[in-house]
Amino acid sequence: MDSTTQTRALKTYGTQLVVNFFWPILFFLGKQYTIAFAWLCFLWYLVYSCLNQFYLLSRKAGNLLVPYLVWLTYAGYLNLLIAILN
Repeated sequence: MDSTTQTRALKTYGTQLVVNFFWPILFFLGKQYTIAFAWLCFLWYLVYSCLNQFYLLSRKAGNLLVPYLVWLTYAGYLNLLIAILN
């Protein structure tokens, strides 16, 4: 395993955790549904990138992020519908 790949994967993971922290604040507290949707799209990209980087290190680690990515897809769908309806 390459240490730069591990470092990049962990940095991406940490970044997606920080981005994830702010989504409920935008959506629930700020009621900024359109901005929250864009934020969630960015989060989706980060998690997908993290999944790919983890997969290079360990198939099992990459596969463990698949349900999270599915959940974000569903949450994005709901977020988009709420943004459209409001």
